[in-house]
Amino acid sequence: MTGTGTSSALVMGVLNVTPDSFSDGGRFLGFEEAVAHGRSMIAAGADIIDVGWRSPVGPGPSRSRR
Repeated sequence: MTGTGTSSALVMGVLNVTPDSFSDGGRFLGFEEAVAHGRSMIAAGADIIDVGWRSPVGPGPSRSRR
């Protein structure tokens, strides 16, 4: 893989820290819970942790119709 210093594939763990997470239902909102889950993913073999802190499907700003 270019730029990673390795020629093999890497495993990425996804850690969602939003209350409306589609994959974990907001189980890792607290700092301690999030760090513990990140560490457990590393122990399970994750090379990279992607921390998602903002949901792209949340309520967002309201729009008015014209």
